[in-house]
Amino acid sequence: MSDNLEFDALVIGAGAGGLFTAALLAKRGYRTLLVERLGEVGGRASTRYKDGFAVNTGALGIEIGTETEEVFNEVGARLIVRQPSPGIVCRVSGKDINISAGLPGMANRVAIKLLRLALHVIPPLQPRTGESSHAWVTRFTNNPTVLGLLHNFIGSIFATTPHLLPADLFLHYLTTKGAFKQFGFPPGGTVTVWQELLTSYKRHGGEIWLNAQVQQLSFAADGTVNGATVNRDGIPRQLTTKLTVSDIGPQATLGLCGDANLPADYITTVKRQYQPSAIITIYFASTTPLASFPGFACFSSTRRLCYAANFTQTCPENSPPNWHVYCGASVPQPCTGDFNETNEIELLKADLLDEFPGFAQARILDVVVTRDEWPAQRAMAGADLPNETPIANLWNVGDGVKEWGSAATTACAETAILVAAKIERAYPWQVAQAALEPQQQEHAKAVSQPIPQSHAVDHTSSSPKEAL
Repeated sequence: MSDNLEFDALVIGAGAGGLFTAALLAKRGYRTLLVERLGEVGGRASTRYKDGFAVNTGALGIEIGTETEEVFNEVGARLIVRQPSPGIVCRVSGKDINISAGLPGMANRVAIKLLRLALHVIPPLQPRTGESSHAWVTRFTNNPTVLGLLHNFIGSIFATTPHLLPADLFLHYLTTKGAFKQFGFPPGGTVTVWQELLTSYKRHGGEIWLNAQVQQLSFAADGTVNGATVNRDGIPRQLTTKLTVSDIGPQATLGLCGDANLPADYITTVKRQYQPSAIITIYFASTTPLASFPGFACFSSTRRLCYAANFTQTCPENSPPNWHVYCGASVPQPCTGDFNETNEIELLKADLLDEFPGFAQARILDVVVTRDEWPAQRAMAGADLPNETPIANLWNVGDGVKEWGSAATTACAETAILVAAKIERAYPWQVAQAALEPQQQEHAKAVSQPIPQSHAVDHTSSSPKEAL
């Protein structure tokens, strides 16, 4: 256990946003402490192991060629994922259509380019102020298949519904951010991605406290954060920090600050915009194959099922030998606030019975319901807060401060990049510091050579657990 209680940067929460941020700060020379209340990293994008099956707690596929890969490249971490081919299919009238390759894939890319051009040159096509995605689409069609795909696609990406998602945000994602990005499944489960990032973080001198919880932040006379009380091993510890980054969501960050240290209008805004949306995911396994698609499937006509994933065709080590593991996910109604959890789970199971012959005989591994204090999204897309706070040296990262039109773990990486850049501008002294500690010099030397990035590498461990 380290006796050092003085840090340049404190990062609260080792979810995707916190891990990305901590890795960037450590690489850039900041003495960084990452504090996580759980015993493992990844937060909602982690993995549990049950009888040899890898069961993810949230994020399933990791996008490549995005901000995620940008962070991994900068800090010298290996992004180990395998790409299924095809990556995404749409199931329409019982047929799986590959929308990422071949003629359908080409038509899809052309359609997006034409849509971008049409929105630019034909003003009446543009969404009206405050218009929802559903309202905008129904101006042009009421085709049930189109509306079903729209509903399930938006549920898959944004954990909300077309009635709630702003049309301009949806179109920005579709035409600018780049829908249908390439992605891969991590062998051993999503947590293995974060273990690689954590290894790089430690190589650069970063420190992590697991099973530790920040209880409150302390403030200097000028109103900036100058330290924190952290409960570690049942013992409250006082530490000092020059800057703080929170990955626990703006609402939870309020509680660490105390109302007296924040303007009343900011507190009101955070509480008003806090609308976490929920997702229900059922993991199931079978000794016989239940799906022909190797990656994700999005559905056109379901009660609740938005998407399904097939893990073991690409990553057989995610299950015991001769087993196949899948999941299906839904966005409950309503997607924010209270809902009938039992009823929503039964509706999802009914869809899985329809779409997966043999599901009735499958083994249900887990039913993961993310809601309330452990939400699918801490802010629905379009309701995100700025990553800056009224406190000069306190920032938020993660899924409560996503950029306009961003989603998934890529959005968390994007927030980390933006916040790390702001910190570097505000505190350039650490980046410019040439005299690193001897141990840090060795860490920097060890990662000075770029690590070849592979999106289709073999997992060398004999079991997913050994990867941890």
